[in-house]
Amino acid sequence: MALGMTEEAARAFSRASGEFGYELTGGAAAAYEAAEAALGDREVVDGWSTGEMAPVFAAKTVEPDEELETAFFTRTDDEMKVADREVRRVERADRRSKKSVWVTVGVWVAIVTVVIGAIAFAWLSGFGYPTQEMAVKGLLDAHRTGKTVASFWVAVPSADVTKEMSNLPPGFSSYSLDGTTRSAKTSTVDVTIVLDKGAPLAYKISLLREGVGWKVNGVTNDWRSTGGGS
Repeated sequence: MALGMTEEAARAFSRASGEFGYELTGGAAAAYEAAEAALGDREVVDGWSTGEMAPVFAAKTVEPDEELETAFFTRTDDEMKVADREVRRVERADRRSKKSVWVTVGVWVAIVTVVIGAIAFAWLSGFGYPTQEMAVKGLLDAHRTGKTVASFWVAVPSADVTKEMSNLPPGFSSYSLDGTTRSAKTSTVDVTIVLDKGAPLAYKISLLREGVGWKVNGVTNDWRSTGGGS
């Protein structure tokens, strides 16, 4: 008896005797017992009786993008060449962009190097602002007009400033700057002072670098002049 028919027979016999109260006798009773015995021998594996089919769940499949796949396989040679040229163009543009960045960096490094070099050269050559000549002119103009000269001097006691300034005549008609000897930290300016009367007087005014500029730190008579200083 097939398994499905055995189950049907067993259910039919069970319903007839249980629900409707029929008494199974003879061949019917023997058939019912045989069906029950057949059903009782089935094995159960992992919750499923032998002979039953476990449910099968359909696995989700991933289909390729038909449009992209079709576009790829239907491209003509000309279209492939155009696409290849576009890829190469993008790659060249990317390389040029990277090269441009490095060129810009290199230019700025060169500019900064030149600027630093120029500043270093100017410093070592004695250049600055205010210049030596500007400091000396300011000092002499203030002195002959009776104004204060402290701002043109380095930080020294006022008594020292007064003593140094006494080397210059109190009044004079004009002056000239005859030359400047420069170095990184010290400089000297040669000055000729023209008096209202008498021979011109020559002086050496020494300066020190203060910050980026220059200030006076001494006044001495140049004894090569025809006159004599005090």
